[in-house]
Amino acid sequence: LACHVTKWTAECDKRLHRLVCYIHSTLHYRLVGWVGDNTEDITPHCFADADLGGCTTTQRSTSGAHFALRGPNTCFPIAAGSKRMACVTLSTTEAELYAAFYALRTFGLPGLSFLGIHF
Repeated sequence: LACHVTKWTAECDKRLHRLVCYIHSTLHYRLVGWVGDNTEDITPHCFADADLGGCTTTQRSTSGAHFALRGPNTCFPIAAGSKRMACVTLSTTEAELYAAFYALRTFGLPGLSFLGIHF
């Protein structure tokens, strides 16, 4: 919807109403993390995913990423995000590779340096 601010239509009004209704009905959802391990048992994990041609207008895909600390008794989210790709991908494999690049560049490598892990 943010991409349609300059060309707003009645369909955008319907989508905005649907989004606000969804937000209102899911206020009880919470992002929960827990830590139950020593620091030497915790490792950083970066997850990536993509859709193929998710935007019906431009046929561009969307990348998603999630960065968390994981261990036997630990699951603590650090960062997450999604972004529409700057290019049109031609296959699911290409979209997934671009999503992996986005996750690594945006969350993975900065997260490792934040945690003091150098390679």
